[in-house]
Amino acid sequence: EIESWVFRHPKIRSSLDNIGEEHECNWLLRSDETDDFDLVELSAAENWFLWKGEIKQDYKIKVRCAECANDSDCNYFGKCVSETEVDQKCECFPGRFGVFCENEMPCEVIRSEKDRNTTLKIVKDWTK
Repeated sequence: EIESWVFRHPKIRSSLDNIGEEHECNWLLRSDETDDFDLVELSAAENWFLWKGEIKQDYKIKVRCAECANDSDCNYFGKCVSETEVDQKCECFPGRFGVFCENEMPCEVIRSEKDRNTTLKIVKDWTK
């Protein structure tokens, strides 16, 4: 076994059967071998591996902390609030969502172009 950062997903598998499950490639992203605990710094390295049916080498990623220091980190579409004495996060204004309030909520109702009387209401809870 190598010591590396590994990002896993329960639905990532290299085969559809359970044969050879101990050799299963069940990771999505893996760093090169390292003993470094600074994931943000390590993410700048070029030696990441991506599983997409086969292993793709030299995959580039960017990791950043999901914390804010002030309202500008929330793109001025939310307030930077303290969850604890150490952690802070963006609380987005109505109509916005995302870690840094970077996304606009989609419209709640969509209408068919072929039949203007047909509408669909989006029921997804975007606040979670």
